[in-house]
Amino acid sequence: MADIKISQLPAASTPLAGTEEIPLVQSGTTKKATVNEILAGATGGVTAVTGTAPVVSSGGTTPAISMAAATGSVNGYLTSTDWNTFNNKQPAGSYLTSGGALGTPSSGTATNLTGLPLSTGVTGTLPVANGGTGTATPSLVQGTNISITGTWPNQTIAATGSASGDVTGPGSSTDNAVARFDGTTGKIIQNSSLQVNDSGEVTVGVWKGTEVGLSYGGTGASSASQARGNILPSYTGNAGKVLAVNSGATDVEYISAGGTGTVTSVAVSGGTTGLTTSGGPITAAGTITLAGTLAVANGGTGTSTPSIVAGTNVTVTGTWPNQTIAASGAAQVYPGTGIANSTGSAWGTSYSTSGSGTVIPLATGASLTTPTQTSYEDWTPASAPSYAEGRFWYDSTAKTFAYYNDVSSTAVHIGQDTIIKVINNTGSSIANGSPVYVTGTSSGQTYPNIALAKADAVGTSAVLGLTNGVIANGAAGYVTAQGGIDNVNTSSFTVGQVLYLSPYSAGQLMNTIPPTGYAVQVGTVSYVDASAGKIFVKQTTPLAVSASTLVGTVAIANGGTGQTTAAAAITALTGSQTSGYYLRSNGTNSVLAAIQAADVPTLNQNTTGTAAGLSATLAVGSGGTGATSLTVNNVILGNGTSPVQVVAPGTSGNVLTSNGTTWASTAPAAQAYPGAGIAVSTGSAWTTSKTSPSGTIVGTTDSQTLTNKTFTGYTDTVYALSGTAIDPANGTIQTKTLSGSTTFTESLADGQSVLLMVNPSTYTVTWPTMTWINTAGSGAAPTLEASSMNVVVMWQVGGTVYGNWVGSA
Repeated sequence: MADIKISQLPAASTPLAGTEEIPLVQSGTTKKATVNEILAGATGGVTAVTGTAPVVSSGGTTPAISMAAATGSVNGYLTSTDWNTFNNKQPAGSYLTSGGALGTPSSGTATNLTGLPLSTGVTGTLPVANGGTGTATPSLVQGTNISITGTWPNQTIAATGSASGDVTGPGSSTDNAVARFDGTTGKIIQNSSLQVNDSGEVTVGVWKGTEVGLSYGGTGASSASQARGNILPSYTGNAGKVLAVNSGATDVEYISAGGTGTVTSVAVSGGTTGLTTSGGPITAAGTITLAGTLAVANGGTGTSTPSIVAGTNVTVTGTWPNQTIAASGAAQVYPGTGIANSTGSAWGTSYSTSGSGTVIPLATGASLTTPTQTSYEDWTPASAPSYAEGRFWYDSTAKTFAYYNDVSSTAVHIGQDTIIKVINNTGSSIANGSPVYVTGTSSGQTYPNIALAKADAVGTSAVLGLTNGVIANGAAGYVTAQGGIDNVNTSSFTVGQVLYLSPYSAGQLMNTIPPTGYAVQVGTVSYVDASAGKIFVKQTTPLAVSASTLVGTVAIANGGTGQTTAAAAITALTGSQTSGYYLRSNGTNSVLAAIQAADVPTLNQNTTGTAAGLSATLAVGSGGTGATSLTVNNVILGNGTSPVQVVAPGTSGNVLTSNGTTWASTAPAAQAYPGAGIAVSTGSAWTTSKTSPSGTIVGTTDSQTLTNKTFTGYTDTVYALSGTAIDPANGTIQTKTLSGSTTFTESLADGQSVLLMVNPSTYTVTWPTMTWINTAGSGAAPTLEASSMNVVVMWQVGGTVYGNWVGSA
């Protein structure tokens, strides 16, 4: 992250967990500390302010602070004349000035100062342990049967109906964390440590790749502190110095910085806020520690452990400020729209009312209209038949169902091949088994244009798959994104080799990771032959490459430095070099520039703080409540930037009720159930319940889908065909007695079939257009036998009618 400015970093999620790490300079060395360590002991307030010479205080919580001008024998503030001595100076310290002007201290500087003076202009948020909320943007979290909309302090709580679904997860999660599956059921999710913010940026996670060394344009480190140590000049012997360009403007080095200043005294008092201090005043170095809790009258909570208290029909879980409110009472709950299943005291799953007709149980033997059989069908394994678009069979070699699409060279194996229809508008024919990428979509097309892929650029290395057959210029064809590609020349490879997209020639494959360009895995060799070879396609996005395989350097635009040494890397990252310039921020970027007058601190200011601002309440915008008191057990409601409002518990058994604008404590509506049986709900009221049947209910004129059902006493009507039209509406078993040569017609639809029995005959029969699956192994229409009954089965799938001469009986 050496080339990323602080201003470009994403905002941290709040509230902070306390384990986040922040860099700081301690005793001239850059170190790290957690938020909890920085805030440890940050409690208390100001009760009185005193002054240590040369500072004079009038005393009390709102004193007048003054200081005399310094002379040769008396300490005091610097006069304008003395100021010129310190102008254009910089305080000592081993650090990089990347944050802009150092500013003008209002309370002085003390080593290891952990407590801060509180005033009307206080910034940040007050921790829970000190009577605050711990966040500047508190927010209620919704729980079971509760929805929360809006933002604090104007959030609206509403009760919701019961949820449904079979995917479960944890009771809470980390904000912005990526959900992961737990186990292999596909129905349980769990929290993770990988976090992605709202801009799609990965903000928390651990990179497990190999560190990229300096010679490859990286930092050679796995942490920021190690990276700084590798790139910057040695820290040894340079304590108290700053980083600057050397006199020859060829590199950066540590140099001594002039300018000094001394804070003579720092004291803090908690006043009447309920906060206390210890450790002050500080005259050289030390720590002022705050303790106690901020009083309600000063905008705090008056306690170090605030908590929302649950009332009747409401449960509260978690700890402040992350408590979850959930409804638990018996408010009126209706089932979903439809025919509700009620036992008289609870709900089952509602039945759909999308059908029509009388409601009856299946157990009574209802007459079913146009049922769909969904149990199973038996298919005889067969080798690939001759091509016909839409032809469907069970492939005896691939051991799966297969079919022909609109390209004669393409046999699609269901469950094994994933294909995509494309068009070739490159001006040249594209050979079978060529890697291709998407170039766009022409007007009027619903499928993409393709061209030969090449791993020398991000766009051309985004492999869609391998072409499944030759695709002529201007013609449509198919690309296999996953599955097998047959009839390709694999004679230069071996079985099991992984094939990669070539960065040298478009449309070519290679069996080693390319040393340049992008490493894109395309597939694996599964059969070696000069003409009948086979490749199993499984392409990937560009692979991560270890530092040992890098050739050249990683450019700044790609996350590197573009250089092979630390000195060159610093120069590349900081820009044009000028002797005597320092690295500083201009408010937008970190640039090399001359030191500015504003970079030197102003020392003629009062050096003691005041807690006078805490005589009033702490505003909502600063993490307080804005109120001077909070009634015990009342519920807090947001009120914009004004002090919070409260709702009293009211009568025992009351629940929080929304009127669309605010909340009130009201008695819950009594639960009303319909009579026992099948209740009919409109979504807001009940009609007369129906008697519960034994079994599943359906409409008599509905289309039913039956799965693995057992029919008792089922009889199909045998239909004697008088004409020549084979219509499945007449029954699935039909007979025909021929009296002469006959031409049949059919009116089958997909999923329908008819078994036709024809009397022994020598007459000529002309069958409807159909694909004969098996006629004694010939694949042609059958010739009737004169000595026995002829049995033929016809069915339709995908708009194609198939026929099978079962034999004679």
